[in-house]
Amino acid sequence: MKVTKEVSLSEFEFWGSAKINREHLTTKELDTIEDCISEDDTQWSETEVNDFISFDEEIWLEWIGVSQEEWDARFREEAE
Repeated sequence: MKVTKEVSLSEFEFWGSAKINREHLTTKELDTIEDCISEDDTQWSETEVNDFISFDEEIWLEWIGVSQEEWDARFREEAE
């Protein structure tokens, strides 16, 4: 059986490194990523969404207008 559901990224249950990245993204940033993903109307599996947030940060950082240095700083600030 195949079940398909529509869920916003802000409500998506990430796991692994995607969950850690999610904790450093604002709702507005997630909305921007979601808008960019949705532009081509492709259906993504949960694993594809999770992997995208885990491994393709250079793409979505560009979409949200955050440099790699700014992104890294968010993690340093949390560690302090």
